[in-house]
Amino acid sequence: MRPLAVVVVFGLIAMGLSACAANKKAIARSAEPRTAEPDLKQLVDQFFDLIRRGQPQEANKLIARFPGLPPNVMVPLMMSMSSKSRGRTRRWEAMSNKTNGEVAVVVLLEFREKEKPAFAIKPVYLIRQRGHWRILPKLTRFDLPYFRFSKQHIKDYRKLESWFNDGKSSLMQELAPSS
Repeated sequence: MRPLAVVVVFGLIAMGLSACAANKKAIARSAEPRTAEPDLKQLVDQFFDLIRRGQPQEANKLIARFPGLPPNVMVPLMMSMSSKSRGRTRRWEAMSNKTNGEVAVVVLLEFREKEKPAFAIKPVYLIRQRGHWRILPKLTRFDLPYFRFSKQHIKDYRKLESWFNDGKSSLMQELAPSS
């Protein structure tokens, strides 16, 4: 073999090995664990636990911010929702959730003592803001004009609303006491 041919062959082999090593590094990077998505059910449970414990300022930190709304918009609402409000005892539990892009809904089961019906199933809507999931200030509504959502956000929320409504009736049947 001629010296030039040997150099070319070794050069090609070296290029192939370096491409193989680069490919292995890329595969290893893609297999690295990414920052875990927060458990949205746990986030909603944490929110209601803070309300129950009488810590509205801490719960308020989990609320989404919007231009034109005061930063403590939730404090009065949360005080009225406290676990002993109006002589009633309430308990909340997040059941399931679904995300759609930058928006999400968590199915909330509210247990009520001394009331009929004894439970309610409600949606709690969330949005990702600056990389963090936040609960909307009006927990069960996403279609209020002061949120100023894009058409895509509204479309995504509508899909979640449909998913919630489809599952709500079957969950109500499962939880209803048998006669």
